[in-house]
Amino acid sequence: MKQDRKDSGLRKALHSKHCALPSNFTFRTMQKIEEDIRAREKRAEKQMFYSIVAVSAALSAVLGIIVDKFYGEELKRMFSSVADTFLKLDIFASPYILFAIILILLILFDHWMRSSYYKRQKGQEESSH
Repeated sequence: MKQDRKDSGLRKALHSKHCALPSNFTFRTMQKIEEDIRAREKRAEKQMFYSIVAVSAALSAVLGIIVDKFYGEELKRMFSSVADTFLKLDIFASPYILFAIILILLILFDHWMRSSYYKRQKGQEESSH
């Protein structure tokens, strides 16, 4: 119905004696066509994205079901043994854990010192101008 109105409007304009089109008619028409093409491409991209997400979710679910069906009991035994091993492990007995904690603390201290230095430099530059 909307298309019929557009067609009838064009027919009236063509049959009238004052059939003068604006000077930028072709530019505006091409601009509208480009906007329409961009909108269609965006819709197509969104549909493609949603379909990829749906297919990925479905494949992940199928993979989970297959792994559970064929390897479920084995995975449960393996993870329970790993959990028991970690519960028996004294985490602070390893020197690597202590080294990692010290490294993290030093990185945080470095970040704090650098940010305070840059704030101080920025404040000095603003006060000198």
